[in-house]
Amino acid sequence: VYEMYYLLQGEARYLIGDEIFPVHSSDMVLIPKGILHKTTYPRDEIAERVLISFSEDLLITGFDRRIISVPPGIRFTVDEIIRKIEAESVSSEENSQLLIKLYVNELLVTLGRIKHKPPGTIDGNDAVIQSAVKYINREFDSDLSLISISKRFAMSESCFSGKFKEISGFGFNEYLTLVRILNAERLLAETAKSVTDVAISCGYNDSNYFASVFKKHK
Repeated sequence: VYEMYYLLQGEARYLIGDEIFPVHSSDMVLIPKGILHKTTYPRDEIAERVLISFSEDLLITGFDRRIISVPPGIRFTVDEIIRKIEAESVSSEENSQLLIKLYVNELLVTLGRIKHKPPGTIDGNDAVIQSAVKYINREFDSDLSLISISKRFAMSESCFSGKFKEISGFGFNEYLTLVRILNAERLLAETAKSVTDVAISCGYNDSNYFASVFKKHK
């Protein structure tokens, strides 16, 4: 499914693929299908958000940006379209799905007309963990471990593990497994590789163990 996440109030971080984005009130986050993602919030932060999920058959127009800051002059329009989507999603009236399709694409067109502004930059521990996330996505076929990656980023295991969970929303082993499984799914669908070869390509030396992990997550 595709997702649109609209933060009405508060602050958040959003991990999308191998990037971490700061998200602020009135930001819309666009998440394509098949992309690993997760939201985290500062402690004690009150956040109000709207999440719209929809299948590819509802999509007519583009979906090529990640973060869009909705300016004050457009917020009423965006809020009104979202209200109509919510109303039709619980309606039993005829042609509700058609209206939802029209409203979803009206929302995307409205967002697409907003002047592009680069998302905010990250620094400190957020930047370190983003570097670690990018490293995992490049080297997922290697023998990665909490010990090795902690050393690479000059942290103790407990410090790295805690910061990775806090900032990405995933535990280290959980994230590594999900990256490997997503890549394995792609290889199985797009290549003629055997299960054993796919397992090795995704960092698993034991194809039986790989099969059990893959089945658990799929």
